[in-house]
Amino acid sequence: MSRRVGVTITILIAANLLLAGYITVVRSRQPVTPPDTKQTEKKFLPRFQLFDDRGQTFQSEQLLGTPLFVQFINPDVQRHIDLLSAILKDRPKHDVRILLVTPNAQNLRVRVPSITDDITVVEKDFNLLRTVFEIPECCEKTIIFDKTGERLDHRFYYQGGALAQLHSLVDGKPGYSPALLQEAIASANSAQVEAIRQRTLTSPSGKAVIAMFSLIGSFCPSGELLDSLKAHQARLQDVEFLILFPKNFTSNDVQNLKTNLRVSIPVALADPELANVWETFQLRYGESPINGALVAIDRGNISVLQGVQQLDSFLTNTGNTNAKP
Repeated sequence: MSRRVGVTITILIAANLLLAGYITVVRSRQPVTPPDTKQTEKKFLPRFQLFDDRGQTFQSEQLLGTPLFVQFINPDVQRHIDLLSAILKDRPKHDVRILLVTPNAQNLRVRVPSITDDITVVEKDFNLLRTVFEIPECCEKTIIFDKTGERLDHRFYYQGGALAQLHSLVDGKPGYSPALLQEAIASANSAQVEAIRQRTLTSPSGKAVIAMFSLIGSFCPSGELLDSLKAHQARLQDVEFLILFPKNFTSNDVQNLKTNLRVSIPVALADPELANVWETFQLRYGESPINGALVAIDRGNISVLQGVQQLDSFLTNTGNTNAKP
């Protein structure tokens, strides 16, 4: 083996070791999901004494009798405030008790003046309560208990979907469906969507696809969907494609996507009307069901697709292709 080959192999081995070390470090910083066996283990509301910010003392079991929503909330974090505001604006129809555990009750009440008297706000023993409710130091959670005190749901803020889950467990309201997003987009008066919709009325294929990504990369499922979009764009010359990012992205994010993932599909930021729909759905249902949603337009008719299979079905036997004879 020549010296050059030996050096090359050594460099590759070192690079792989560094990559493995990086992945290990990154994974170690992420919240760990318990094994499936532990996810089915029943948890109940702990028994302890509470001191609310109005000077009242009571036992945790006094909160039972109706479903209980517990929100560990930092008033300095906008995402926490947005969720509470959304819940207060759209509370379940059936009775539910709300317990807010915060490091600063006064600031919380200033930030959210609509907190009603039937909502319990607790500041005292905040760190102890984190331990009691199994809240890690890295990030806060929301928790839902049923009327008997059994824990039904617990999630980090970054996972989203707490509002929809609360409505589902308390009122039996259905969760996310593409039909809901379709209805919201169709009524949003988005100039961005309307311009494309109008063009499908006269284009040869009559079809267009708008892909909505708030998280995208070479990983699945977003990577698989992106590869499918790129393949269809290369094959079809009569179908309009557009990738949209939410409004908190920047022009640098757009350019990085196009450069790093070799994307020739037009990429833009969602206009304010569509961005508002996007934010509302992510707050209510979480990022997972919304990321990669496909707005499909066929001769002016709007629908929402999910995944590669539905995309392939929509574009089957469509328009002229770029393939050479």
